[in-house]
Amino acid sequence: MDSHKKLDFKELVQNPLFIQWVNEGQHSQYWDDYIRHFPLEEETVFEAKNFLQSFQLAPQTPPNVKSKIWDEIDAEISVDNTKKYLGFFVGIVFICALIFGFFYFQPQVTHVASVNDSLQEERWIEYTNDASDNWAIDLPDGSQVVLEPEAYLKYPIVFDQKSRKVQLTGNAFFDIAHDTLKPFYVYANEAVIRVLGTSFFVEAEEDDKDIKVIVKTGKVAVYKGKEVKEYQAKIIDKIEPLIVTPNQVATLSKKNLKLNKRLISRPTLTRPLDALEKIHFKNKSIHEIAQALSDAYSVEIIIAEDISTNCRLTTTLTDQPLFEKLKIICDPLGLKFKEKNLKIFITGFCN
Repeated sequence: MDSHKKLDFKELVQNPLFIQWVNEGQHSQYWDDYIRHFPLEEETVFEAKNFLQSFQLAPQTPPNVKSKIWDEIDAEISVDNTKKYLGFFVGIVFICALIFGFFYFQPQVTHVASVNDSLQEERWIEYTNDASDNWAIDLPDGSQVVLEPEAYLKYPIVFDQKSRKVQLTGNAFFDIAHDTLKPFYVYANEAVIRVLGTSFFVEAEEDDKDIKVIVKTGKVAVYKGKEVKEYQAKIIDKIEPLIVTPNQVATLSKKNLKLNKRLISRPTLTRPLDALEKIHFKNKSIHEIAQALSDAYSVEIIIAEDISTNCRLTTTLTDQPLFEKLKIICDPLGLKFKEKNLKIFITGFCN
């Protein structure tokens, strides 16, 4: 095949080399070169790959059924608007697969069910972690969810072309694959969490008073579920969210649906302290040390204006928690620190 020949969606999904690349990982270099040569076709390649992976949901589907699927495709769409009907293709594949009973699940899947009234009507997979250990679940987009015991997760077999949506009850850690074109939504009881690509922890127990979202990397937007009228980004974009960044926890009270955020009790490093080359501070001002800690923990630390840059210290910081580090640098200088409104303030008179 000519390496410089541009292929449309249908030509890709019927191309033997493309099928081998999707199914077996062969010819990777060829298709990497193809995308570099036709950068504007990367989305078409992605959608064709996604379609073939969905087609594999029924790997033993008889040839006459596969033929019927392509007949349906030819009857419904033209090459020019193939991408527009990608969801339709996947739907045809899935329906035909169900008819012939060749769809298999992992053991921990509870069942595939139609979504409830608050979600779009499509096919979803449901997990309930009945084990005593955490479960790691790989989602169709490359994201991973770690479910704690008794947690419940629901997600579609194939994410749609505009967004990625899952439903959670219980506690789980999310590590989301970055995709600026398809924001990721977690619907956790009364809270809705929107993210493009980051990692965060959600506590959404049914009996608890509060729903908590703790961000590890990146940032997320948290909404009150009652304000989201439809599960569509264009509706959510009209609502002012609460933005949560690393070492912050957002809390939604189930009692009064009040949404707020604060620093977590034990902030963790968002950047290695040694990367700043300032583990050992020799005759450094409190301002320099505070800035290094601020950078390492992504937490704003404010020094009172009346504290001079001549307020200096020699010390070594290792793996102590942030607030213990602050005590180590403040106590010898006669300074105090306190947390307020997501910031840390250092005040006092320097010795």
